[in-house]
Amino acid sequence: MSIPATTGALKTKISDMKLGDYIVCKYVASSGAVGLFSELGTSTATELPVAGSATPNGSFYLVKVDKGLLAADRVIQHLISWDALNTGKLIQGVPWDNSIIPAMTSYTAPNGIVSASSEFSGYPAWYAFDRASTSSWVSANGQMTGWIQYAFTEQKDIVSYGITSREHASARGDLKSWTFEGSNDGLVWTVLDERTNIEQWQSKEKRVFSLKKKERYRFYKINVTEIHQVGTAPYISIGDIGFYTDVQMSIRSLSGGVAYMNAGGSSSITDLKLGAFPSSNEWDKYILNFPISKIQSGKTLDDVFHWSGCYSWTQDTPAITLGASTTRVMRGYAYSYYFIFVTSNTTSGTSAPRGFRPVFEYQE
Repeated sequence: MSIPATTGALKTKISDMKLGDYIVCKYVASSGAVGLFSELGTSTATELPVAGSATPNGSFYLVKVDKGLLAADRVIQHLISWDALNTGKLIQGVPWDNSIIPAMTSYTAPNGIVSASSEFSGYPAWYAFDRASTSSWVSANGQMTGWIQYAFTEQKDIVSYGITSREHASARGDLKSWTFEGSNDGLVWTVLDERTNIEQWQSKEKRVFSLKKKERYRFYKINVTEIHQVGTAPYISIGDIGFYTDVQMSIRSLSGGVAYMNAGGSSSITDLKLGAFPSSNEWDKYILNFPISKIQSGKTLDDVFHWSGCYSWTQDTPAITLGASTTRVMRGYAYSYYFIFVTSNTTSGTSAPRGFRPVFEYQE
């Protein structure tokens, strides 16, 4: 196994992590396309190769490198262009819905059970849990109060839940007042959170609500008592629902600098093996200068971040003296003790050494 060789420990929750600790995550993608992250802290999938894969389907580790920042211990996907990552918003960043509910494909698959007080034909309850932006649960016509629930196969600790309004500008039944409830038998319910007179939602707007009372339950439901009726919509509508056991975060790429750096800390057109300018770039700050004290005795930086033999796309465009505006900065592919700063890479270029190394960012 290629567990990062830090002095930290494997954790199951981000909120428990300290500098040098690491957490497992799963990533699945098709060739040349942005994929899906899942099973943070729980994945038992086979590990991805340390130099990535063109069609990744497995686990990797995220190492805590700073307050509110985790960096992947490897390139998780190669043969993917900067343009593809940018289109998927994984260069500058995109919020990640790390709901512990899987993307449902029916009322019972892949696991758990979805149910509701009623539903409109063509808008089943499980649509609220399918992670798709264009589908939604709609209650039966005329039913402006009601409930929707998800039953896990075992008790779960929930610290917050997210609701996304229906993607429909002219006809929506957005939530105005409701309770969020938990149960272990589906019969006796405990109110864990109550919201009243919540302001109007926009189409496809997501809001996250922290629980005021936290206990372990197997069943969780949203019981709607009042809606904002948008247009001719005498019904409840919900685009998506997520349950969370940990912090909310976004996923992006590292910054890598725009030029080489000289001994005086200024930019240079010559690689002096001193890293990139500006020195605050995240590749140098968090990868190259990861604390030696946090690396296991007898191990190297490469045993933590597995950078040897591969490049990582970064956010940056090189200075005009080093490359055209159609190129992007890649970092990595180490030789001996230093890191190569690479600029001759068009945004649409793909090759096996070039790849995506994600960063997870969150408020702490």
